Amino acid sequence: MFDSSLDRSKQYFIVLQLLRIMGEWISGALKDLEQQKGGWLQDQEYRKYAMIAFHERELRADPSRGVPELDEIDLEEKVISANWEALITYQRRHEKLLLDRIDKKTEEIKSLRDGVSHRRLFNATSVLETRKGTAINQYLFVFTVITIFYLPLSFVASIFGMHLFDSEDNHRTQASFYISTVLISILTYILSGFGAWWVGDSVRRQKLKRGWKSWTSKSAKDNEFPEVDLLVAEKNRGPVTPKEKKKTSRWSGLRSRKGKYGKDEEAQPPAPE
Repeated sequence: MFDSSLDRSKQYFIVLQLLRIMGEWISGALKDLEQQKGGWLQDQEYRKYAMIAFHERELRADPSRGVPELDEIDLEEKVISANWEALITYQRRHEKLLLDRIDKKTEEIKSLRDGVSHRRLFNATSVLETRKGTAINQYLFVFTVITIFYLPLSFVASIFGMHLFDSEDNHRTQASFYISTVLISILTYILSGFGAWWVGDSVRRQKLKRGWKSWTSKSAKDNEFPEVDLLVAEKNRGPVTPKEKKKTSRWSGLRSRKGKYGKDEEAQPPAPE
């Protein structure tokens, strides 16, 4: 349907912008995790010595507690690094799934938006073509009216211009010209108005088409099998009487005799009984 108020176009634009922003947020979350991991790796040495200093202070406060070895600190660092890698891998996998869904949804919204744009362009083109067609129809109507108005006058003038109906009296010729012009003009205008009234209505136009089709189909059906019609006529004529059969046999004998003895011999009709 034609989106004259551009509501759907605005809605599609808003949805596309939201999808773009969500994709940027999801990509930004992975970048933040990678930056945090990089910062954690940069502070690894400082963190190791800080933990040793922390345990030494606790040892001075509580001599019963021992200081952890460097191997234990390195093991903790490796465990934390493995956790960072697992977290980033998990985030990257789910980021790909979400971005693929967003891209798919973005393509669907773009196709809908393009469909609305193409339909709007098509409707605009149709409106322009309709306007041009209406203008052309108006020009043709004016031309037709003028042609019908002057057609009887030119027809009568051309007929009388050939001097076929001239009389000895000039006044009688002029009177005949005026009367013919008025009668033919009135008749032409009435027929034109009736034709315009009849064709102008779609219902009457459909009736005229159905009548023409039925008449043409009936005429084609009547002329389709003439041999069948001849056989039906002979069948409806009834049986042949013996008298008609005798006359027919006599005439057939004469025809056969004529064919036997030549064309010069004329066959004589049988004498009446």
